[in-house]
Amino acid sequence: MEYEEQLILPVKKFLAKQHYEVYGEIPFFSKKIDLIGFQKALDEVVAVELKVKNWKAALRQAITDRLCSDRVYVGISKTYVHRVRTEFFAEWGIGILEVDGNVRVRRQADVNKGIHSSLKKMVESYILEKKSQGDKLVGPTSR
Repeated sequence: MEYEEQLILPVKKFLAKQHYEVYGEIPFFSKKIDLIGFQKALDEVVAVELKVKNWKAALRQAITDRLCSDRVYVGISKTYVHRVRTEFFAEWGIGILEVDGNVRVRRQADVNKGIHSSLKKMVESYILEKKSQGDKLVGPTSR
């Protein structure tokens, strides 16, 4: 049996290799974004929602994440990624990551042109505030 928590470390490493600081469980309205990759120098935020197999739920969450992120991905277990209807992701510009011990990009995320700069700044400010406080629970994810 696979668990969502098993997807976190491979995706964290994938984002870190691309020079992102990676944070977990970032509050956004009434929910939390599973992972955020943040590059302050480039002013770029990448959101990732993780699900073992429920790609529809992940897509709904990812659509909301577009409000505050430059690019958005959904990470799905390799076991179930073949069930994903990629045309729905393409319609919203959301990328798909196939996750097992490694990460493979099945669909590259489009750069989001509908981002709300104030909401992006809200997420960035939250990360920077917690980082400056040395908050280990919200800082770079250790999972």
